[in-house]
Amino acid sequence: MVDRTIVEVSPRRFRPADTAVTSADLQEMAINTDAETFHISAPVLARKDTAIHGRMNNMRGHSGLFVHATDTVEAHDLLAEWEMSPACTVAVMLEGDLVVKLDGLDVRLGPGAGQDGPTGHIWSLTQVSKMVRLSRKGTRVRKVIITVPWDWIDRILADKDLPNRNLAKFAATHRGYATWRPSLRAVALAEQIINPSRAPAPLARMAVESRAIEILREALESLIATESELPCAAPATKTQAKAQAVRAYIRARYTENPPLKRMARDLGMSVGTMQTAFKSAYGRTIADFCREMRLEQARIAIEREGKSVAEAAYGAGYSNPANFSTAFKRQFGLSPSEARADHGAPTSR
Repeated sequence: MVDRTIVEVSPRRFRPADTAVTSADLQEMAINTDAETFHISAPVLARKDTAIHGRMNNMRGHSGLFVHATDTVEAHDLLAEWEMSPACTVAVMLEGDLVVKLDGLDVRLGPGAGQDGPTGHIWSLTQVSKMVRLSRKGTRVRKVIITVPWDWIDRILADKDLPNRNLAKFAATHRGYATWRPSLRAVALAEQIINPSRAPAPLARMAVESRAIEILREALESLIATESELPCAAPATKTQAKAQAVRAYIRARYTENPPLKRMARDLGMSVGTMQTAFKSAYGRTIADFCREMRLEQARIAIEREGKSVAEAAYGAGYSNPANFSTAFKRQFGLSPSEARADHGAPTSR
């Protein structure tokens, strides 16, 4: 069944395709999170059918906030609907793309046109609302969603020291919606929520709640900031700045598959410092990130450019198509041949 508290899974060993989340699992999770009306509208699934591959963690904090964190791969083109009580919700999308309807308002959770990297979203619902979630088969979704009741926001609004009334205006607007660019700190916190450390359950829940509160604070600051203020949290630490430099370097050169020693030399760091900084900021190793980037390009080559599986495997640096297929399915939840067939190409290799 779906985990409804923090689970102890090593991020290094976890892969999204390792766990099947069934339709019944999602329904039970919805009941436990006060969303009894949740149902999957399409496709038609039996209770034991797999709906999503991966891991979903849920936690209700002592302070009343609710945290929903996922590292999943969509098993279908999925449409789900439910009713949501009035609340303020913050989402940090680390990876993936979803379309959500907030009582009829279309919202895209993920990078917009010309954007790249993690995105932050915040919305308000002042009445019971119909929610619709649409996702595409094979999409990997890594996200943290934090929902707080309105008494949280009311306590903030009662403080006369707020720099302006933007937050009050936002809170009074049904289907109010805004985006912000999460700081490196917020991204690191979201990674830590998705990949919790091994700790006794009470301490693990405390860690998740404290990190969620910090993300929530940054999102609210983005609403109340004046033009002279930065909408994000504190400036990046030296470690976070190093991690950002490593990530930018990889994104520019991952097709070259540069060795770690060359990467470290070009960036003016030791290999150990580089690896530690990256893992601390993004919750996964440099090797994992490079592989994910190459596999994402392979998927684009298959789905959009019509390349054969063998061509995509070679382009991703795999000499063995079987190894490529295994890695591809682990990341996206479907085989390269299935991805090709889903987009109208013949399944021959």
